[in-house]
Amino acid sequence: MKFKFVISKNVNFYFFLHNLAKCEWPWPYRSWNNEVWKKELGNFTQTEKKALQQFKKIYKNYFLKVYLGKSFLAKNPWKMLEKEISQKEVKELKNIFFVWKKKFEEIYKKDLLNLRRWKEELTKEMKKPNRVVLIDLFKKTVENLYRVSFSKDITSIYLILCGRNNACGGERGRGLENSRSIFLELSRRPLDMSINYVIGVIFHEITHNYSRYYVQPLLFKVLKNKKKARRLEELINRSLTPIGIFSIKFLDKELPSSLAVKNDIGEINSYQTIQIINLTAEYIRLNKSIDVKYIKKLIEIL
Repeated sequence: MKFKFVISKNVNFYFFLHNLAKCEWPWPYRSWNNEVWKKELGNFTQTEKKALQQFKKIYKNYFLKVYLGKSFLAKNPWKMLEKEISQKEVKELKNIFFVWKKKFEEIYKKDLLNLRRWKEELTKEMKKPNRVVLIDLFKKTVENLYRVSFSKDITSIYLILCGRNNACGGERGRGLENSRSIFLELSRRPLDMSINYVIGVIFHEITHNYSRYYVQPLLFKVLKNKKKARRLEELINRSLTPIGIFSIKFLDKELPSSLAVKNDIGEINSYQTIQIINLTAEYIRLNKSIDVKYIKKLIEIL
């Protein structure tokens, strides 16, 4: 498993507008980004506000049908968009990007140096012999636990703007044909903050990319409720990394007080957290894959 760290101005510009327009999928809207950016950029003009409203309108027109952000991974996003949406909407999007270009550049130029530092640091880090061994161990663990085979393709990790200086958020390539893409929000995170946690976030997003092949369908089958199934899928992935057993054993992570982050997946207390992590650890120790018994035990714990 190999990684390619990418800084794309087009991807970051799309993400910037996607967040300011409060669009929810496949990249979640991060309220803290908007709060920080608004403080730094000052009041938005009526033209800028209308442009964001128009952006969200076009986005909603294609919600769950066409993911607009996918085109911005290409060298020429506008040419790609012409194949996906109407010519009128392409022109409207071009105008939206023109309206917001100056303010985007202000944020992007401020964060670009740190993005470049992270790209250099992560590229070197992932090639170190001890990291190569760890990556291989992670690959074998997930392949067995999730009953999948990893692709030999290179995983592209796009480094993205983030308003918080202590943050490192991740998103998998939902909505993209290439499921090996990952988006890592860390443009203001200092390099001296734990790189192990950043690696854990990368591993976590990889588990999401591969849990959809076997674990997710199994959860859908057992639970008959997609919302609950996705909640359990998130818990399973977190019980491994970035705060679960794999990160505790190999990435210097302390035992978390809860697998939930600000109750984003419901109340998970410390006792339940230990039980869930131990359940995943036991399956790894016995070289077992996630199965119906695991899911029923997880439901029992909750």
